[in-house]
Amino acid sequence: MSSSVPRLVPRRSSRRWRALSPFTLRPAMFFASLLVGALVLPDSVDAQPTFTLDIADVGAPSGGIASVPILLDGTAENRGVTFSVCNASPLVEPVSVDFGSAVTTINFGAPPQFFITELSPQACTISMVYSSGGPLVTLAAGVDLELAVIEYTVEPGLSAGTTFPLEVCITGNPPIEVLVIWNTAAITPTSIDGSIEVTGTLSATEFIRGDTNSDGAVGVTDAIYLLGILFGLVPDGSCPRAGDVNVSGGRDIADVVALLHGVIGSGGGIAAPYPTCGVSPATTTLICQPTSICP
Repeated sequence: MSSSVPRLVPRRSSRRWRALSPFTLRPAMFFASLLVGALVLPDSVDAQPTFTLDIADVGAPSGGIASVPILLDGTAENRGVTFSVCNASPLVEPVSVDFGSAVTTINFGAPPQFFITELSPQACTISMVYSSGGPLVTLAAGVDLELAVIEYTVEPGLSAGTTFPLEVCITGNPPIEVLVIWNTAAITPTSIDGSIEVTGTLSATEFIRGDTNSDGAVGVTDAIYLLGILFGLVPDGSCPRAGDVNVSGGRDIADVVALLHGVIGSGGGIAAPYPTCGVSPATTTLICQPTSICP
């Protein structure tokens, strides 16, 4: 599977909460409250459906990004899932999580109502419930249903063929169980572990920092374009890394301010390479594509 340009998440342990109502419970507490009084259907053990959680095997270049789909097979519909993916080696690190194609519009055209992730250097925990009130929303039975995509950075300098295992695991404090919610039962799925294989080395691409619209020059229009990217109003350019004006590893309003300061002020707000094409040794998950301006 080909890698896509990820959104940067801080490399330290982090937690993201995405919900439509004010929820501040840890994932384990949240799912416990959801399942209180209804953990197992009486006299239905033999009739319960089966589920399989599958971490895909993917390849990625050393120094690049690996996009790892998490897939679900199920013989019946489900209301949500919770699980963790662990990587034993610190040479690959989870940095972001996004909705999988099977659940992006599951909630009447919207993503799951509750999508909770916790990231640390060697683990990623995902908990999601498609809806918690109103009409019941379920994910239909099927195979290779993409629940989420985890983005991993791959350490530079690794040899092609190096493989890093990824496994479905129980982690956290309190521990986050691996569960699929079916009706009023919490079912432990079968799990299939995956891996990231190094396919080669990511070559450094020249770019002009601050040239967010990829026209070969840096000006006020680039600051405006960067604002549009941040608010989802315009498509990303061919070089997302150009928008990391202050070399923080990501893009935010601070980069817009630094870009304006560099263009209108003293010019000190824009780090190299600027104002001509060049490469930067700084580590980031933002990747540029070669262009006619900076081949």
